[in-house]
Amino acid sequence: MPRNIYSKPLIVAAILFITGLSMLIGSLWLEVETGDTNYFGLATIGFMIGLSGVITWIIFGKVNRQFRKTMSHPLLRYQLSESAIKDVVDKNVKELWSTNTASLVLIVFFCILFGLFGFLFADDWGLFAMICLGIALVMTGAFWIITTYRVRKLRRGSHEVVIAEQGVYVLGHYHSWGLQGSWISDLHYTPADNFGDGELRITYSVVTQAGPKDETVILMIPLEQDPKIPAILEALKPYQRLLRKKKK
Repeated sequence: MPRNIYSKPLIVAAILFITGLSMLIGSLWLEVETGDTNYFGLATIGFMIGLSGVITWIIFGKVNRQFRKTMSHPLLRYQLSESAIKDVVDKNVKELWSTNTASLVLIVFFCILFGLFGFLFADDWGLFAMICLGIALVMTGAFWIITTYRVRKLRRGSHEVVIAEQGVYVLGHYHSWGLQGSWISDLHYTPADNFGDGELRITYSVVTQAGPKDETVILMIPLEQDPKIPAILEALKPYQRLLRKKKK
């Protein structure tokens, strides 16, 4: 299991910070050496890019610290069998396509709606409709690229599974409900039997600007690990939102 679950975002954050800092230094050079009045715009853009790098570093650094803290005290750790790997991948891929498709359908629906009724508030209805069509096409392309990339990562992910109080590590992905603005919204377990592995389904919500975003992770539990699940379910209950409200 890696020490940092997110390394690439930290690299991007460092590049953004260095780029922003270089632009700030360049703006000072423009002012002193050339007297160019465009230095203020360059300084502003550099400041925003550098600030984006700092914020990105802070956020993903916090997630990495949370990952290390969470995974250092696992409730259950095991390796997926060859037969279970295909089952876990297929179920999580299906859930991912379903969730992302639902979001895309909602976006495209509103693009079509605004495009059809744009004549009510747009001076140039034809242009406005073309813009709505363009947004729908761009979002569809982004949906396909992002979802395909995530599916590829799932299929190449680690076979190690770690379940902890504040998150799980499965197929090389870290899912956390212990960070601020996140909680478990649904928790369901189908026990294992002699005919197959058990299935632990965890749906957690994360607050975004558009509202809470749900994500579901599915874990296959081997028969020999089944007796440990009741204690794990009990440990996860405090992170369910309804129970948190009751305690308050």
